[in-house]
Amino acid sequence: MRRHRPLPGLKLTLLLFLALCTFHVPELHGAPANSKILVKEPSAPLPTALTEIRVLYQEGLWHVVLSGSEPMTYRAIKVSDPLRLLIDLPNTANTSIQSPVTVNNEAISTIKAATIVSVPQPLTRVEIGLNRDVSFRLRGVQDKVWVTLGAAAPVPPAATTLQVEPLKTMEKVKIEPPQPKRPEITLPPKSSPGPTLPFAPPPDKKQKTAATRIIAIEPVSVDQELKVYVKGDGGLGRYKAFHLTNPPRVVVDFLDVKTIQTRDSVAFTGPLVKKVRVGRNSDRIRLVFDIIPAAGLPYQITSGGDRLVVSFKPGPGFPPR
Repeated sequence: MRRHRPLPGLKLTLLLFLALCTFHVPELHGAPANSKILVKEPSAPLPTALTEIRVLYQEGLWHVVLSGSEPMTYRAIKVSDPLRLLIDLPNTANTSIQSPVTVNNEAISTIKAATIVSVPQPLTRVEIGLNRDVSFRLRGVQDKVWVTLGAAAPVPPAATTLQVEPLKTMEKVKIEPPQPKRPEITLPPKSSPGPTLPFAPPPDKKQKTAATRIIAIEPVSVDQELKVYVKGDGGLGRYKAFHLTNPPRVVVDFLDVKTIQTRDSVAFTGPLVKKVRVGRNSDRIRLVFDIIPAAGLPYQITSGGDRLVVSFKPGPGFPPR
């Protein structure tokens, strides 16, 4: 019987096939399964700092002005029980505003500011306590948010009322806000030892001309003390002050001041002063503070630049003449 030998070429082909089956061919595209791919994520925008809160009165309306280091986004809602306006500032941190501060005028009771969320982005909430129900409007001017409180509005049936412009990023525009008819209230920084006077004159500027017009009268309550700030269009250094009894009152005459840009009577709230009345003369403007306690109150008057401050606090009666 004849035997057949295997062909040499067939044996070589089999060996090559087995070698190819055991040989690992790496992938030509993509990274190995165990490799790490580093992806650089975009950095979050730096937060804006809330730097100042002011209260203004102009054209018969109250305004709360929020200032930031950059333009701010905002949203607002009015809630009841107690009645207040909540303004949220996303990606904004409160690092310098001390609160709460008592305003206590006919529209605003107190203002608070706090950062309620810190990560991943800060969220600062400004709470404006309302003494009565008023409409409101928000607008952005450069790096400021103006909150305007309007005329009295009816109490809504629901617990909340939303009246706000859509969330947006404010663009820097060259718009100068109108000159206020009433003074500003500046919330002091946390690092300061006490409240900052709303009309503290700049330390590096000197008043050159005497005032001929009073442009604002603004009361501010701090704890149990009442401070009334009077602002002129120039220096208010020339004045004469005295007190009278039956009924108790404090009189301040501003010499050489011709006109006043306020109402003839400004009512206050609280247990110390009922109101201030305005008297006009050819060579002076007189302010008369009607005191509530029959025995009078301790008071102090300080003047600097175009500002004069009349301070009242609880006590047994008027200081000695």
